[in-house]
Amino acid sequence: MRPVEYKKGKRRQFENDDAQLCAQALCLEEMFGLTVERGAVFHAASKRRREVEFNSELRKLTEDAIHGLHALLEQSQIANRKSQIPKAVFKPACEECSLFEICLPKITGASDRLARAAKGLFSV
Repeated sequence: MRPVEYKKGKRRQFENDDAQLCAQALCLEEMFGLTVERGAVFHAASKRRREVEFNSELRKLTEDAIHGLHALLEQSQIANRKSQIPKAVFKPACEECSLFEICLPKITGASDRLARAAKGLFSV
């Protein structure tokens, strides 16, 4: 079993595509009780399929990201006594993300004043 991740654009300089694919492999391993050693990322812009090996380094990177996400969600739930997504933290990789225009990490992750202004844009 080999997962394949389809990407519309070209290959990016960051490892997030590989980590996303590895996360899918970890889910498959947990669901089916087997080991998934590799997968592939297909980049539609170049029409190329790139093999990705799920080595210990990539698995650690992916698991660290998963644990970090769980910690953020837990911290947010404790602080607010309800489920809320934490503020976005802008990183250079954000600009290559397909959700960049939706997430708006430069605005929503900035100061509280900017976050309130951004939130006000979408309230009725």
